[in-house]
Amino acid sequence: MTVPLPILASYVPRLVIQRLENNPEPLSEPREERTSGALLFADIAGFSRLADQLARDNPGGAEELTAILNNFFGHLIDHVVQHGGDVVKFAGDALLAFWPVNCCWENLTQATLMAARCGLEIQKQLANYKVGNASLKLRISLVAGDFRILELGGVEGRWDLILTGPPFIDLQNTDRASQVDRVIVSPTAWSHLKAHCEGIPQAEGRVFLTKISAQADELPLPVSPIHPKMEAGLRAALPAVVFHRLSAGQRDWMAEVRQVSVMFVNLPGMDSDVPLERAQSVVTAIERTVVQYQGNVNKLSMDDKGVTAVVVFGLPPMTHEDDPVRAIMAARVLQASLTSYTDKTASVQIGITTGFCFCGSVGSDQRREYTVIGDTVNLAARLMQHADNRLLCDAPTHTLARYRFQFIPHEPIQVKGKEHKRVAIFEPVEQLAVDQTIQSVTFGHEQHRNTVRHLLEQHKQTQDACVLLIEGEAGIGKSRLSQFVIEESQRREYTVLSGSGDSIEESSPYHVWRSVLHQLLSRIGEQVEHPSSQVQQLKKWLEPEPKLRRLLPLLNAILPLEVPENPTTRDMVGQVRADNLRRLIIGLLTKQAKQTPLLIVLDDAQWFDSASWGIAREVSRQLRSVVLVLATR
Repeated sequence: MTVPLPILASYVPRLVIQRLENNPEPLSEPREERTSGALLFADIAGFSRLADQLARDNPGGAEELTAILNNFFGHLIDHVVQHGGDVVKFAGDALLAFWPVNCCWENLTQATLMAARCGLEIQKQLANYKVGNASLKLRISLVAGDFRILELGGVEGRWDLILTGPPFIDLQNTDRASQVDRVIVSPTAWSHLKAHCEGIPQAEGRVFLTKISAQADELPLPVSPIHPKMEAGLRAALPAVVFHRLSAGQRDWMAEVRQVSVMFVNLPGMDSDVPLERAQSVVTAIERTVVQYQGNVNKLSMDDKGVTAVVVFGLPPMTHEDDPVRAIMAARVLQASLTSYTDKTASVQIGITTGFCFCGSVGSDQRREYTVIGDTVNLAARLMQHADNRLLCDAPTHTLARYRFQFIPHEPIQVKGKEHKRVAIFEPVEQLAVDQTIQSVTFGHEQHRNTVRHLLEQHKQTQDACVLLIEGEAGIGKSRLSQFVIEESQRREYTVLSGSGDSIEESSPYHVWRSVLHQLLSRIGEQVEHPSSQVQQLKKWLEPEPKLRRLLPLLNAILPLEVPENPTTRDMVGQVRADNLRRLIIGLLTKQAKQTPLLIVLDDAQWFDSASWGIAREVSRQLRSVVLVLATR
């Protein structure tokens, strides 16, 4: 269904809308803009605990939380807009508002003064906000200085706004000294306020703001008109989960309490001077990995933790039984890929937690954002802070993913917000092979085993092409029967190669053949680990097959061999390249099958990608000396 433009616009910062007013086309490349301004950070103290309590004790907890959040954030947003600010980001149960100088403020002093007035007014008006027997309290921090406005990403057409600059270092330090019902001001911000305001001095030049003596008219931020040409640009600024729910007509049904896996990743090298190209590379590396494992980049947030990627697995429309596993797999890829962007003193830090959270849109018709709130989110952030170049998981994630990973338990740690108990933490260190998770169960009767024995004997004699399909529901014993086939074939001196589909890798071309080819290479020559040594052994093995040898660079699509392109392969693209890769794989298997009969066992065929199916089909058609076993649900 068509989503009204004002609804789309309410999910987008005014900074983006103003850019679309000048050029309504979606971005095609990253961009940056420099400005000075004032930044206000308003944090709701204790709201995560209230959210957890309502979600746990109240069947209608999601609806009640939505009402509370929308009402409270609605007041915050109204005050920000009335004082000329732009709500640039919601950070869980907090809000970031920006007063940019180049928009409508003559200078940084005027912008900082208006932000300060807004902060004091918010604390005054919301000081006694009651929710049942509890009160919601705010901690407000105010910083000022020079900022960079970055729009980064573009993966699957989506762009993220990031505000960065030296004031974010001030924000981290200032927020640590904040108190409820107070507005605390950084030293730089106070330098612009002290001639017009009164306050209580604090350590390191920070000040608790108490009074503004200067008078100024409230000056709302100019409202840019929304017109149809902006639709594509607005959509590009929305998270996938938001546009999916809006397009499905579920605007009023977004709020829910659901189990998710939350991953916090620090962005290495993202200081105030990071080149635009480097920042773009980091963000796209994260987004591509998250898309591959079907998660959601919920926020590139700008709160007391600095610039951080918040990734959530388990949000509609991409929910899976194995979301904790997907989160860990994505994190391990990010650990490797982001390391190259850190300097020698920095490290990639990742925390993953799993639990029930409030997930939904919060705010008002003026400004809203899809957010995930709960103790599970806060704990993921704390684990990230403790990670120190590691990937740390909580106990629920460990429990739900231990069938796929080996974990090292670490000493429980004390984290902010859980002072009454220490938190158990685990580090995934190795991914278990699929067959390590298989339980030995019986599949069918003796007749199945007799069928296998007869099939292998017949194939040994006739060398006719043979395909064995093992089909059954999960847990019925397909893997045990596959193991029986392997044992019987080994008794008959077959060479056995195996691979397995994976629900997480179903969009990765040739995934099931990666393991098969790796095993095949390990049988060629001596056992070597370095790719260049493997390539040399493979070239030597293929000396009698010059046509196949010239196709070896095509294997780079499946294995990390880094074979240099040659005149034969350099210009191969698209279907021609795919056809020749298939020809190469068939050629390698044929050469091996000429030496000994070959058994290829491919498990979990229901998760094969189309390229893997294509090779399996060619093996069944062309290789007479191969027994192909396919196990599927």
